[in-house]
Amino acid sequence: MTTRARPLSVPTSADMELVLLLIAAAATVLPVYLVGQPRAFGIVLVLVAMVAVALFGVWWHDRGLAHEASAALGATALPHLRPEDGYVSSAACASCHPAAYATWHATYHRTMTQPARPDTVLAAFDDVRVASADRAYRLERRGDEFWIVGERPPQLARQVVMVTGSHNQQRYWMQGRGTNGLDLFDFAYLLADRRWVPGEAIFVIPPDVTGINGTGLWNSNCVGCHAVAGQPGIASADAAVETRAGEIGIACEACHGPGSDDVRANADPVRRYAYHLTRDAPDPTIVNPRRLSPAKASQVCGQCHGVARQHDIRAWRREGARFRPGETLDVDRWVIRYEREPLEPWKRAISPIGVPYMDEHFWPDGTIRVSGREYNGLIESRCAQEGALSCLSCHEMHGSDPDDQLRADHTDDVACSPCHDDVRARLVDHTHHRVDSDGSRCQNCHMPYTTFGLLKAIRSHRIDSPRVPATGAAGRPNACNLCHLDRTLDWTADHLQQWWGTPAPALDDDERRVAASLLWLLRGDAAERAVAAWSMGWDAAHAAAGDGWEAPFLATLLDDPYAAVRYVAARSLRSLPGFAGLSSDHTAPAAERTAARLRATATWRPSGQQHGDTILLDANGAVDDVAVARLRARRDDRPVFLAE
Repeated sequence: MTTRARPLSVPTSADMELVLLLIAAAATVLPVYLVGQPRAFGIVLVLVAMVAVALFGVWWHDRGLAHEASAALGATALPHLRPEDGYVSSAACASCHPAAYATWHATYHRTMTQPARPDTVLAAFDDVRVASADRAYRLERRGDEFWIVGERPPQLARQVVMVTGSHNQQRYWMQGRGTNGLDLFDFAYLLADRRWVPGEAIFVIPPDVTGINGTGLWNSNCVGCHAVAGQPGIASADAAVETRAGEIGIACEACHGPGSDDVRANADPVRRYAYHLTRDAPDPTIVNPRRLSPAKASQVCGQCHGVARQHDIRAWRREGARFRPGETLDVDRWVIRYEREPLEPWKRAISPIGVPYMDEHFWPDGTIRVSGREYNGLIESRCAQEGALSCLSCHEMHGSDPDDQLRADHTDDVACSPCHDDVRARLVDHTHHRVDSDGSRCQNCHMPYTTFGLLKAIRSHRIDSPRVPATGAAGRPNACNLCHLDRTLDWTADHLQQWWGTPAPALDDDERRVAASLLWLLRGDAAERAVAAWSMGWDAAHAAAGDGWEAPFLATLLDDPYAAVRYVAARSLRSLPGFAGLSSDHTAPAAERTAARLRATATWRPSGQQHGDTILLDANGAVDDVAVARLRARRDDRPVFLAE
């Protein structure tokens, strides 16, 4: 629950400049104006002006002291910089590389981690109260500072010193234990919704897990990727935290390595311009991922966009990663390959949340299923194993749309063409779909939306072909049925066998008779339900399967045990005819969620369209409640946690 008061107006440096300009103008005009005026009147005006200037000076002095105090806190609480290790920060790159700097500056990588300031804090903090069943806080804006005051349970007021995120959601970090330990505020701000929600409500996480406040979490985990060359500086469990980083945020040296040698060498203008004139000549003083082999270029991204295990976790907690761009990741870690020795004891170890480690990251067939870990999918793809595919084949940090960092010259299927021009020449024969349909887009079939994170489905980066066993035997939804929502697994298996000779798997009666999307939605685990619910709001799926019949089935998820599933289901419902104004709060108490489900069910009206009985509607278009109840009774309720 969130209540908001009137925003507080806080003077800025621009305000000061305006006031000084007005004072200067008054000082210029006042003598002219006073000519011919009574002497007493002039004295009064001068005194008023002097008092105004004095008061403004006092205010600005106090404001300066507050800024100094805030800056001092930031210097203490935020990671200390490490110039002695060769890191010079992105500011040092700007003078020689202004275009590259400007395009990087426009990305969400740059704004991933920032000091808490009025221009970086995007959430409502002006006398806002946020609460859930067991906790409540008051959020305050104090000049340029942001404070969190505990009401239930009581705690001392704590200042927000750092923020992470600027695209989908934003999280807030408070000064914690030790020199610069940072603790996570246990509410998150959803930017599109403009609302605060409990932190656990943005993840696929077991419903009995609440109050995630992440004590020291940033230093022991996030610093590795949300900063340049982060060093946790955690010597032992009871030692003071001494976290350091090359730079806060994901900046130039995260991808290019330490820049001190490059800056020093190119301080010589002759050398600098010689390299400008011979663009094909690599500069040995800095790493350019574009000049690396495809495997090493991808590892630059994989240092953060991958699931890995450090060779020496104790050393990492003290000193951070040893890997530097241009090296291979195995210098300090094992990248997790699910299908290689999947039964190693540590891979099956149960996490404190009650979920096996591997299940937190992978589908049972070994495909990565959490966002931000695309490298693990890429390395399982033949295009990377046998071809020249790398992250840079599709993505570009400089000059691309910040939303997905997709290269402007490699949109749609262009990235596939260099190796698959023969397919492009006979596209319909290959896809068995119209040229202009979504079914003829390479990514929709070979990179389906089976990864989940940030409250949405994301394309898998394990490039493979649709297979029913990936669903029927292994739980991962397949590309065909994520688009053809009204079709069964049996229908898909039959077509794949006809077109490609793919062996048809053994299917149970429901898999032969009921649309696959409904099986995932009603009897699947929380991850399957989330992916299926997202697909029911996907335009391409609406074009293939219609956009009305899904409503009563999505409505069943409005009181799902998992908050993230409820959120995705409500958003997809709002994309359907008649549901744009749906009122449903995924964080509301259970009784309110049930009421929302009943309202949505009552709102739905049969469209009269004929879909057959695969979508559990009878001849009159009414929902087969008996079949729905039977499938829901078989729901996979094993705990699911997707470790984003």
